[in-house]
Amino acid sequence: MSDNASHRVPVKNELLCFVREKCNVVALDHLVKICVDFYRVEEIMKAKADLDNALEYRLPRRQGPDKGRSTLEDIIKTCLDPTVTLPVFYAVELNRVPPVDARHCDVTAILIELQSLRAEVRDIGCLRQEIELLKEELTRIKDNKTSFNRINNADQVVTIAGTASGESAESNGAQVGPSTFVQVAQELQRMGMAAAPRTVTKTVKKPVVGTLTSSRLKSVQTYRNVDIFVSRLSPHTTEAELVNCINEMNSTVKVHEVVCEKLQSRHEHLYKSYHLSVRVESQHMKSAIDTFMSADVWPTGVLVRRYFKPRNGRE
Repeated sequence: MSDNASHRVPVKNELLCFVREKCNVVALDHLVKICVDFYRVEEIMKAKADLDNALEYRLPRRQGPDKGRSTLEDIIKTCLDPTVTLPVFYAVELNRVPPVDARHCDVTAILIELQSLRAEVRDIGCLRQEIELLKEELTRIKDNKTSFNRINNADQVVTIAGTASGESAESNGAQVGPSTFVQVAQELQRMGMAAAPRTVTKTVKKPVVGTLTSSRLKSVQTYRNVDIFVSRLSPHTTEAELVNCINEMNSTVKVHEVVCEKLQSRHEHLYKSYHLSVRVESQHMKSAIDTFMSADVWPTGVLVRRYFKPRNGRE
């Protein structure tokens, strides 16, 4: 250290003292990580201010979420610069100087931490024993309560039955009849000892629809309509052409009637849109929908989807 540095006033700063002593023996990245994990951002900025006062220039002012790490890198690089003359930095609060290896550990702090950990382990052991004792006590109480309830309930049943039978015998002068058991049941129900009524779940079988075709019996033929919206048709398309297109699908679905309704298109000079109501047998409804919604039965570029009528007839 030069003579000018020796005459400078020492500066109290634990972070700068630590960095000044360890920057030559610890790698920069490791030293930055130690300081960032140990010191607060306020302490890092205080160290920068003290270093700025000792220098002839100021370190860059870092911004952003990593300003602490960037400022520490500037401080360490300044301490490593052999052309920079720095004063002596000293530490008063040794608990603010992080230990780096075993030679710099605070044995007192380690001993205090070890004693605290041992006390916590002992407390956990005692707590475990208390939990086991509580479990045993709860099990014993539960078993005793169950046995007591059984004995008590049995005694109550005998007492109630004997009382009811005695009263019946004294009043009627006859043997115990069915009314005695009714009284016993009513008394048990009043005391909350009657058995809970069993819930009977009624299973309702779903109706079936026959599929046999060789029977002599015939069912009533019903029909349903499949509503289809067809768009992007050529402006010259006629309703007859659409009906013929639907009738050509008779090989897959038997069509009984086709009602074609022209819809108002936004650009009628470019394309036409229609609502088709195709009447098919009810048992073929699903296969008819699958057929009409298949892309293989419609010309290329034609848009087809299900048509749902507005509610209450509103357009």
